[in-house]
Amino acid sequence: MFNVDDRQQKHVTPISSAWVGFPNSTVSPQSKRIKSEKIFIAPGYKSRDLWLGGNTVTRENDFAIVILESPLPVDDKKVELLTPELHQQYIDSGEQIDLSGYGRQTPEEMKNNSPCKDFSSFQSKVVGKEFSTGGPRWTATLNTRVGVGMPNLCDSDSGSGYTKIFSDKYIYLGAAGAGGWDQHNCASWEPNLGRETVNGAYPVYLYKDLVAEAEKYVADNPYVEPKSKTAGFNNKITITCVKGKTTKKVSGVTPKCPVGYKKK
Repeated sequence: MFNVDDRQQKHVTPISSAWVGFPNSTVSPQSKRIKSEKIFIAPGYKSRDLWLGGNTVTRENDFAIVILESPLPVDDKKVELLTPELHQQYIDSGEQIDLSGYGRQTPEEMKNNSPCKDFSSFQSKVVGKEFSTGGPRWTATLNTRVGVGMPNLCDSDSGSGYTKIFSDKYIYLGAAGAGGWDQHNCASWEPNLGRETVNGAYPVYLYKDLVAEAEKYVADNPYVEPKSKTAGFNNKITITCVKGKTTKKVSGVTPKCPVGYKKK
């Protein structure tokens, strides 16, 4: 929700609007996309400051909700939100969860700051709410671990959802982007390829009030399907007209029976 890199500049002023692409497509002026109508950012959000002389390696309260001007085409599977109880269950079991994002996927794409081309997916294991870096401060509580040399977050994957996928539903856990440790960043940082990666996010249940605020906004500003520019054109109907024993059928947008005939 910010245009500046928080390794170089503190996040202060959020963007006023954003474009969201259709599923299976990346955003460009030529792609199918929908503009945001309103953006809700979690209270208490703070950008990372480790690279600016501070000691925090994760973004704090890194969560936002984007309301779109019109609906995206999605499947009809139910979406549930992570609960504190389910989060603890996932920690105890070392649950594998999914993340699919549209970030840059190769070292060359990172180097050239190339446009994002396609989505990538990977799984990570849910670990404890606390993580020690051995130095810099870590604040995220939805933490996941990725094995040595395995796929992980890429540049521009921020905002992608951590999700548990079932045949009949999804469970949404939180949004990627809070921070990472020993992350090889899709093989673009070779020194970390041989290390285990920890990624941090924030569980959605911490932001129930923000979700409720966004839901109220949608309820108070319901989407209205615009009328087609061709409404009324080529929508012919046919009526039956009768005069004595004679029957005629008349077709048109607003058909009328001839003089002397009555509509049946």
